[in-house]
Amino acid sequence: MNTLANILAPENLLSSPPTLAPRFLEPAGLRWGRFPSASGASLRWSYLAPATDGPAINCVLVGGFTEFIEKYFETMRDLARRGIGVWCLEDRKSTRLN
Repeated sequence: MNTLANILAPENLLSSPPTLAPRFLEPAGLRWGRFPSASGASLRWSYLAPATDGPAINCVLVGGFTEFIEKYFETMRDLARRGIGVWCLEDRKSTRLN
């Protein structure tokens, strides 16, 4: 019988997290930081430099209220390959306040 207790039993759980496709992993060279807002909240940002030299083109990705930077790894990597620097900023509601 597949009861919740049986499903959650230690012997039935994964011993390691599932592997993710490389496109979902943090891009090489991604820089992270935080800056304080006027209200004192600490907002997370990230920056991925363009993979090619060329004109200074930058893109700023700002997600919705519950989105987080890690969701955009694939998009950031794709834009950087096309010669675009990518800045990403989390909204205050999605920022982890530590």
